[in-house]
Amino acid sequence: MSVIGNGWINWSRVISEESRIRKTKGGNQGFAFQFALNDETDDYGNNVTLWMTQTEAERESKAKRIFIGNGRAQFNNGKLTIVSKDNPEGTTLKVGDGTDTQVAKEVAGGDGLPF
Repeated sequence: MSVIGNGWINWSRVISEESRIRKTKGGNQGFAFQFALNDETDDYGNNVTLWMTQTEAERESKAKRIFIGNGRAQFNNGKLTIVSKDNPEGTTLKVGDGTDTQVAKEVAGGDGLPF
C-alpha cells in the first residue's frame, strides 16, 4: 500500500447530485469521483481533494467541478504506482527522487492523467 490517509465527504453535496448516482448490475449504488494528492497542504492541513467526475460535455464547457470532500495523506512508502487498463500491473515511480510531472505524463500516456 502506497498511501494511507483519512478524509471527509460532504454527503449533502453528493445527495444533491442524485442524477450522478448509478446502480450496478449487482444492485449497488455509487458515483464516480476523482481525487488529487497535492504536494502542499491547505489552511487546514489537508492535501487530498475529492470531486465528482465530470462528463465530457462539462469538461469541454469548462464547468466548475463539484467538490465533495477533502482529507490528508498521512503515510506513504516512497513509491507511486500508475496503472491503466492497458497496464494493469502499473509502473512504479519513486516519490521524492526528483521524478517530475513529465515522467508521469510519459508513463500515463501523454497528458499526465491515468484515465
